[in-house]
Amino acid sequence: MISLMPLLTACVTTTKTVYVLPEVVWPEFPAPSDTDVDYDDKSGMVLMSLEYYDSLKDFKIDYKATKEAYERTKKLYEESK
Repeated sequence: MISLMPLLTACVTTTKTVYVLPEVVWPEFPAPSDTDVDYDDKSGMVLMSLEYYDSLKDFKIDYKATKEAYERTKKLYEESK
């Protein structure tokens, strides 16, 4: 009988988890300089350096990860109300 005592009291003392929305720090869009990006009217292509392309790719990955984490946290927050 004594071994059931912690089990019975554990259910009574368990509190509901309350989620708090954290401050979101969105990634900063990499600003191009005049020499980084060039648009060719004839072909309709954008020409840019590989370094700038990599910075745009990294921005997209960071932005998507931040957005998904924020949406998951927001969902947990709404469900905890």
